[in-house]
Amino acid sequence: MERQWAIRQDDRPHSIRGLETVLQEAVRRLGDRRFVFRNRKRLELIFDLMALGMAKLANPPRYREIIRRHLLADKGRPTHGRRALDHTRGSSLHQAVRDVEARLKKRREQNARAQRAHVSRPKAAGTTRVATPSARSRKRRG
Repeated sequence: MERQWAIRQDDRPHSIRGLETVLQEAVRRLGDRRFVFRNRKRLELIFDLMALGMAKLANPPRYREIIRRHLLADKGRPTHGRRALDHTRGSSLHQAVRDVEARLKKRREQNARAQRAHVSRPKAAGTTRVATPSARSRKRRG
């Protein structure tokens, strides 16, 4: 405990509660729609708008004016169609998850081999694992 207090930095957060609060609010705002997002660019735009709202920096009248100005300048059509943000090869979020899984596959295989080797060492040496007494049995003795 003394070591933990010695390395504790006063200017750094000591808990992730603030982050959990923000993430819970984001999930609450998305609701059941969180299961249908498949496009990373559009989801990032939504998160950016939500971040402005949570930081109390959102200005809906200003957003309306900006959107109106762009629509009028482009004869009532958005400059980028909805499909411009869509990923043409399927879900970009699902693809990102598949990429991470592929990168982690090698590490998981290494961990599994190391675990099997660790478990097999005592068996190969002819020893068995010694069970440590439970806390309950220690209390009875003392």
